[in-house]
Amino acid sequence: YGGFAVAAWCVFQTPPRGKIVGDHRMLDVLKSVWHRPRVVTWVVGCAYMGLGYALIGTFLFLFLKELGAPPVLFGICIVATVVVEVPLFQRSAALYARFSNRQLLLMAMAGFVTRVVGYSMLQSPWPVVLLEPLHGLTFGLMWLSGIKFFSDAFPPQLANSAVGLLHTSAFGVGPIVGNIVGGYVYDGVGPRWMFRLGALSMLVVAAIFTVADRHFEARDAEAAAAAAAEAKEEQVAAKVTVSDEMTASVAVTAVSESTGPVSCIVASEAPRHPSAADELPS
Repeated sequence: YGGFAVAAWCVFQTPPRGKIVGDHRMLDVLKSVWHRPRVVTWVVGCAYMGLGYALIGTFLFLFLKELGAPPVLFGICIVATVVVEVPLFQRSAALYARFSNRQLLLMAMAGFVTRVVGYSMLQSPWPVVLLEPLHGLTFGLMWLSGIKFFSDAFPPQLANSAVGLLHTSAFGVGPIVGNIVGGYVYDGVGPRWMFRLGALSMLVVAAIFTVADRHFEARDAEAAAAAAAEAKEEQVAAKVTVSDEMTASVAVTAVSESTGPVSCIVASEAPRHPSAADELPS
């Protein structure tokens, strides 16, 4: 009840930070993803975090039960995760101001590694309560970084579907794979080594994600800078063209105004040469 009370307090104390506009256009988002390697990198990273959540959500309580945990401990574990997770969401603005999206996701991965390594070292069930507050890092920071990245990576009209892509990867594809693979590993080498292998694989994924995300971020920045420079050149060229046209128009007008009356005067004062008809005798 304490955890739910804290959660309720945080919910009512947190003001809305904005409204996501747009409709659901998942097909448009999927078409865009395949041409954007950085977005694919984030989809894979968040999906692997979802795989890790499946290892914990499905197999942790089985492991604790093998250690002789009473049912009340399972409820206490859930409360311990919520107590940290909800206040973390409430401080999202401060986290966004201090850390980049990549840093937030890497901290989430580090929290997962620490958490599952701790599980693998348990000899009695009750110390697990000390590890469960790390759920606020493993889930909370992943979700905050994912929401920010996917919302910024797509135009406002695709924001809803972009967040849906995040949810599908982290809570759909990832957990499906995690439950299947985790079940085989649990039966094959036991829960301790399942958690340790999960930690090792997460470290590998974190390293690959860091290198790939930095590379694609730099490439996207170069492409954006080149596009901005090209757009600026086009604007300058358009302004020069308009300026030249205006100058030419002014010059033509000035010439016509200055030569028009003179031409009329010259034409009126020009000597008239008699024609053959004028020379005929009347």
